[in-house]
Amino acid sequence: MRRKRFLGFLPAFCLLALPILVQGANELKLGETFGEYGTEVSVDLTLTTDDQVQGVVAVLEWDDSAGVTGLDLVVDPMLTPADPLDESGADTVVTRVESNFMVLGVVMDSNPNDNGMIQEVIEPGATLLAMATLTAANDPGDGSDVETVISFVNGAHASVDTGPALDNIVVIGGLSVDPDLVDGKITSTAAPAPIDRK
Repeated sequence: MRRKRFLGFLPAFCLLALPILVQGANELKLGETFGEYGTEVSVDLTLTTDDQVQGVVAVLEWDDSAGVTGLDLVVDPMLTPADPLDESGADTVVTRVESNFMVLGVVMDSNPNDNGMIQEVIEPGATLLAMATLTAANDPGDGSDVETVISFVNGAHASVDTGPALDNIVVIGGLSVDPDLVDGKITSTAAPAPIDRK
């Protein structure tokens, strides 16, 4: 089974707990978006790397006091092919979505011996990993924009309540690597003025 929820991924997270520096550029980046107060908005999560990547952990957090709330974390279909015979996708994908944080864990090839010479990896370049869906902030009452930073955080959240707190990492050559992290932002705005059709 290619998609597992939480508990099955914990051993892999524990094995990848100690980051080790290696050569090459690796970046996890969140996008920036605008949305009307209280509507659904989406923020891209992108990996850019010079190397073949065997796994990724991304942990996102934001201040939900203004009403920005996590709704969903949709993994790109290229990582989770619908056809179980397609061996190009990830063996294990875990997501957790809460009101003020999200966790994504991807292991491309959890059993390298199950598919002969085929190596399941994320190839070098820019790859859209997932889209985070959230609600924009509530109307503050004065019509002003509300900016909410979506941040990468280390050591703050787990894939399950009883699990270890996770760091943002990419796995290259079996080693956990600290990527460069670029935070994202949601700008919540008033509804646009109605169009005058006269």
